[in-house]
Amino acid sequence: MVLTDAFDDVVTQEQFGDVVGIVQQAVSGLIDRGILERGGTLGEWLLGYCTHLRQEAAGRVIDPELLASRRRRESARAEAEELELARKKGAVVLSADLEIAMAARMAISRESLGAVPARCAPLVAATADMNLCEEIIAREIAGAIASIVTWPDGIRDAQERRSLYLAPRAGED
Repeated sequence: MVLTDAFDDVVTQEQFGDVVGIVQQAVSGLIDRGILERGGTLGEWLLGYCTHLRQEAAGRVIDPELLASRRRRESARAEAEELELARKKGAVVLSADLEIAMAARMAISRESLGAVPARCAPLVAATADMNLCEEIIAREIAGAIASIVTWPDGIRDAQERRSLYLAPRAGED
């Protein structure tokens, strides 16, 4: 049988695959994507297949799966670039950076609030005036809270508050 005699014959997917050098599953995929028409003749399938190959080589036809993959990759790349830009502008922080900053803030808070009794005790012990005791304690607590909010300036503020209650020691100005 001469190949040109078979152009008008309906062929199986396996037969067509043998003619063009692809497996039957690839022929089935071409049918599913609408490149070949189910039940077509060898001539129709050859024409459709060759047209598809020419368009693909010219860049006019892109496999839908490849196109979807490229779109996902471009979308992910654009999203990553937007996040990086937002991070550089300070609008977004990395969770690891936030964890480090929060751990430092919590340590400062713990130290600041934990030091209130030690700072208040000598000041309160030196007075019998209940109102002054309450004022000293309230100022120390407010100062501890302020040092948490305004850290690192809070360290300097705490030192200044303490100087309001205690006279300078020998050698301190």
